[in-house]
This record gives sequence, structure tokens and C-alpha cells, in this order.
Amino acid sequence: MSLPHRADFPFIARDDAICYLDNAATTQKPNQVLNRVHAFDKFEHANVYRATHTASVQATEALEAVREGVRAFLNARHKEEIIFTHGTTSAINLAAYSLSRSKVKKGQRILLGTNSHHSNIVPWQRIAAECEAVLRPIPLNSDGSLNLDWLEQELKNPTAIVSVSHVSNSAGTLNPVEKIVHMARKNGAVSLIDGAQAVSHAPVNVQTIDCDFYTFSGHKLFAPTGSGILFIKKEHHNTLPPWQLGGEMVQTVSFEDATFQKAPTKFEAGTPSISALIGLGAAIEFLNAFPWPDWKRREQELTHFAFESLSQLDGIEWAVPGPPQAPILAFNLQGLHCADVSEILDYEGVATRAGTHCSMPFYRALGLNGSIRASLSIYNNESDIERLLNALAKALELLR
Repeated sequence: MSLPHRADFPFIARDDAICYLDNAATTQKPNQVLNRVHAFDKFEHANVYRATHTASVQATEALEAVREGVRAFLNARHKEEIIFTHGTTSAINLAAYSLSRSKVKKGQRILLGTNSHHSNIVPWQRIAAECEAVLRPIPLNSDGSLNLDWLEQELKNPTAIVSVSHVSNSAGTLNPVEKIVHMARKNGAVSLIDGAQAVSHAPVNVQTIDCDFYTFSGHKLFAPTGSGILFIKKEHHNTLPPWQLGGEMVQTVSFEDATFQKAPTKFEAGTPSISALIGLGAAIEFLNAFPWPDWKRREQELTHFAFESLSQLDGIEWAVPGPPQAPILAFNLQGLHCADVSEILDYEGVATRAGTHCSMPFYRALGLNGSIRASLSIYNNESDIERLLNALAKALELLR
């Protein structure tokens, strides 16, 4: 089995390293990414697209190589379908704004997964209000999955958009995105998939999913913060207006009017986060060096070990029943507040997250005030799970 070593990640490998189990929030960066960003900033830094001098041309070529790398990573058909953003949040805002000007009509539905992150809820709330559309959440089944029978019935109403997470950031639930996209398309709706929690755990093929939009953040994929991607299917390029306006994305400008470049440029106003995107390219190269089957198998083994081990704890209460489908474990200890438990875990050197994890509607639907979330990545191991178990035992001892 060929996989990264913990030594590849300086944060993880340091002698005084905490037991880092907050990977759903952000992942640590390997040396390959850190070194590539450092080399670019130190020896190659120049603005892109705007000049003909050698440094600018080379920086532009490096950035466009990242675009091609992302295209291959997502198996998109066309390089111009890859739009650089600052992260998933800015990508969804871009999609929501553009669709509101071209697709959403009064009275139409905007259907969102109840297990969505706030960044895939709040932009659509504003669009629904501005367009006088009807925003409705896809309810949950008893196991925390999305109720597709409800979705099938709701899609009989005029629907503009269906937007769901590929993987729930709060409970590790894998949504059946191919089926959801097919249902949306059959009923004339556009689909957006929030892939922030998916891209570092399994291969993503946007042609197979057949979605209209797919988005993720670089910092969930071992890359720097400030880098993100929005895939926009080519058939939408001419009908979607740009979201942000400014330099580079324009073709001509007068004080009376402006015309815009073709995609992807028309969606990328201003100077991009060049260094961060260079880091994203390096992160994808790093990930591509390892076989996906080995990567996925290892994460599944560790997730299963963590779930089975935690299930033996006295008073464990899972946010949703059954083993998680991705390396995200959300739970509580009966009678104890998640924030109190998480504080003791931190004192014991174990980094988790407590609260509603930017998914308040999801937790309300579950009847919970929040949970502890332990999220795993490829550099975690069984020793990390043992440290978590020992820290939870300490919390039980102190708080009960």
C-alpha cells in the first residue's frame, strides 16, 4: 500500500504535535506544497495575465498549469470550465448571483439539502428573497440521509436550482449526488454540488455526476487557504453574467459601458490568489502520486476503527446512526455538553471541534444543540484514535 508518511506533514510530524482531528475544518500541508509556495513567492512571484515580460509570462503559465491540473483532477471536459475562486463560499456566492440574474424566476423552488453547510444556505436565502423564489430544505430520513422521495415530489413544482453537499461536513453522510443531479436535470433544474468535504477522500468525476456546478476549497485538500475552485459546465458560460466586476475580466471599458471576456476570465475579476492556487496545484500533484484505492481503503479502515472504538464508550450518542460514510465522526457523551468535553480534549492535546459546525438547520432537524466532531485525514493513525479515547475517558472522569 503506497501512502503518504506523517513525516511529509511538518505540523503532524513535530515532536510536540497535538493529536489533530479537525481536518473537516482545514487540512495540514505537506512539504511538497509548502516548498512549492515558498519557491514561487521567493523566486517566481509576478502578477499574471497583465504583462508580456518574462516573469509575468512564466507566472501565468504556472497558474494555467494549475487550471489544467484541476480539470484533470475533476475530469472536466474543458479547461475553461475551471474557475479560480477564493474558496467554496465565494464559489457558491458567484454561482448564486449569476443564476439569480439568468435562471431563477418568481415562484420557482430553490431546493437545498438540510445537511448543508451555511455557505450553501445563506447565499440562496438572499437570492430567493430578491427573486421572490421559494426556498425549501430537502428533509432528512431517520438515518440522517436526504429524503429523495420528498425531493421527487417537490421537483414536480417549477424548480430552478437543487444544491446539496457531496459529503456532509457535520456527520460524514455521503449524499447520492449522481441520483440527485439526474432528478434535477430531468425536471429542468440546475444542480450545484458542494464538494468541500469530498475531494480529499475519493476521486470526483464531474462528467459522471453530470452536475452543472461543482465547488471545493483548497485548504480542505492540503493546499493554502484562499484557494478554491468552481466548475461551471460549458453550456452555461454564455448565459451566466459575472458576479464581481473589475480588472482582467473586461474586454473593453468606457465610462458608458463595458464588455466582458469569455469564461473562465469573465468570472475571475482582479488578481487571483496566485501563491495559494500554485499551492493547490502542488497539492493535487501530491495527491495524484498515490493510488486512490489505497488512499480510500486506508481512510475507511481508520474510520471503521474509530467508529467501533468510540461505540464502546459509556454513554456515546452518535449524531446520526450507523458508521459514517466519510472520515467525519459526530457524537456526544450522554449528559455532557459538547463544548465542555471538547475543552478537556484540547487540554489533553486532542484537537476536535464542538458546536453545530456551520450546520445549524441540520442540528435542529436532528433535535441536537451540537456535537463533538472528530474528522480524520490520511496522516492520522490508530494512535490518534487511542489518544482521543483516553482524552474522552478523562472527560468522563472529570465531568460526571
